[in-house]
Amino acid sequence: MYKAAELLVRLKDALQGFDYTSSNSIKQVVDILDDAVPLDRSLEKWARDVPLDGSYTVVPINKDTQPEWLRPLLDGSWRPRAAHAYPSLLAELKWRFHWTTRLVLNQAILQSINLLGLAWLESVIPIEPLLRRTEVEFNIVSLVDQLCESCITPFLSPLLSKPKAESILDFCSARGYMLLSPLPVISMCMDQAPIYDFDLRGRKEWVQAALSLLEHEVGYAKAGAVIPAAQNDKIDVQLWGLVEEN
Repeated sequence: MYKAAELLVRLKDALQGFDYTSSNSIKQVVDILDDAVPLDRSLEKWARDVPLDGSYTVVPINKDTQPEWLRPLLDGSWRPRAAHAYPSLLAELKWRFHWTTRLVLNQAILQSINLLGLAWLESVIPIEPLLRRTEVEFNIVSLVDQLCESCITPFLSPLLSKPKAESILDFCSARGYMLLSPLPVISMCMDQAPIYDFDLRGRKEWVQAALSLLEHEVGYAKAGAVIPAAQNDKIDVQLWGLVEEN
C-alpha cells in the first residue's frame, strides 16, 4: 500500500510537468507505468491469496425486506448487486482500503495511458500506450462496484450480535463515519478518470445518495462537502481526495 502511495506521488509530479514533445517526459511516464502495472497486479494477486479467515462472502440484497430509510440506496437507476459479510471489522477496513488503493492506482494508470496516447498522436516519437485502455477502464468500474458493495454493507449488516437497524436511529454511526473516506474517493475517481466505454451515471448518483444519507440522516455534515478537482491545463491527478492550494 505504501509503495502504491509513493508511486502515485511520482506519477502526479511527472504528469503535471508533462511535455508532449519531450522524449524525456514520455520516458518518465513510461518508466513509472512499468512500476505501476506490476504493482497493481501484485495487489490483485494479494486479494486472490487471502486466507479464508480473512476473506469475505457475497450476500444478495433482498430489496423488499429492507427498511424504508434505506430506500434512497435501493430505488435508483443503479445499486450494488450485493453486500458483503466480513469476519471482522478489521477485515472489512482492510478490504475497503485495498480496493480504494487499487482504484486510485488504476485511475492514475488510465490518465497516463490517455496522455501517452495523445503524445503518440501529436508527436513524432513512436510510442504507443502500454495497455489496452478498455482493460483498465474495466478494472476501474469493477473496483467501483466492489467498493459500493462494501459501502452498502454497514447499512444492511449489523456488527457482531447487534440487531439489524430497523430505523436510522439504530444505525451504527461509527461505521458510517468510516465511509467518509472511501465514498468521496470513489466519486472523485469517477469524475476524473477519462472513461469512454462505460456509463458511470448510475454509479455516480448512488455514491451521492449514500453521502446525502450520511449527511442529512446520520448527521455527518462533512459528507456533503464538495472537494473541487485540482485544475491543470494538461491533466488532473488528485490523490486521496486532498487538494493543495498554491
